[in-house]
Amino acid sequence: MRPAPLAALLIALASLPAAADMMPAPPPRAPEPADFWAKVLHPHAREVGETLQQLEIALRQLDDPYGATDRSRVELVRNGVRMARYARTLDPGDPDVVYFGGAFADAAGRALEAERLLSLYLRTAPAGARRADALVRIGRIALRQGRAAAAVDLLRQAAAQLSDRFTMVRARVALAHAYEATGDVGAAVATLRELNEQVPLDGDPASVAGHVALAVIYDRDQQITAAFEVLLRLRTAMDSEYVRLSDDALRAFPPPFAIDVHYYRALVYETWPYLTVEAHRAWRAYEAGGGPPDLAARAAAHRQALERALEAERRPPPRPRRHP
Repeated sequence: MRPAPLAALLIALASLPAAADMMPAPPPRAPEPADFWAKVLHPHAREVGETLQQLEIALRQLDDPYGATDRSRVELVRNGVRMARYARTLDPGDPDVVYFGGAFADAAGRALEAERLLSLYLRTAPAGARRADALVRIGRIALRQGRAAAAVDLLRQAAAQLSDRFTMVRARVALAHAYEATGDVGAAVATLRELNEQVPLDGDPASVAGHVALAVIYDRDQQITAAFEVLLRLRTAMDSEYVRLSDDALRAFPPPFAIDVHYYRALVYETWPYLTVEAHRAWRAYEAGGGPPDLAARAAAHRQALERALEAERRPPPRPRRHP
């Protein structure tokens, strides 16, 4: 018996593959680019990155005693401040942008701006050399503003960070001056002696800075023999490079107070036989700079001793006595 036409049609349709099986599968959805949200959140990332590279190079040149002349340093600071502010308009929340803004504000002498930005950076900064540098800069600012105890705390944190040799030396020298400001000369001396053991003399300004700073701390505490023993040991090791390397160290690792540059320089020059006049001039500059009265009195004592030595040199030798 032949099936009815309708039943045959239904049987034929049932034997066909499903329409959905005959249609090609839709292509998989393309994944979002890996940097999609980065571009949304940081649309100027490439320009900011290039600016940060320039800022890092400029800051390295400022820190290098051989990297810039005094005139070019002024231009480097001016350009660095301008670039850092521009980077902050592009991405104000980038931690590196905040760091360089604070570092160049510090280099330009804008203490309030530097402390604000560097404190903001430290809230999220990871451990390392850059964090240590931020702590050193804020600690030096605190010391200059008369907050010696706060400076000691910040600089001890900086000294405890794992960092490069340059930042370590800057932290220890500044910490020694902070201890000196609190009256703890023993801690200042211990800090610098430990530094000098860790950074042996090798002809690099970083190895010289701690020795000159230690001599200054000794001299200010009227431990004159100890001060000159340190400088004599340094002079013997550096030989004819003694003055040049000391000047380079002073340029790379300046003391927290600008006026102390004269004290450092005068003490080094005084121990080199051909720079007596220059030493006398540096002591006089320190006296005129408005430093603490007790340290100005130490500078005056050095100056007067040099004046007596210079006067003795100018005095003509006694004539030989004629015998009858």
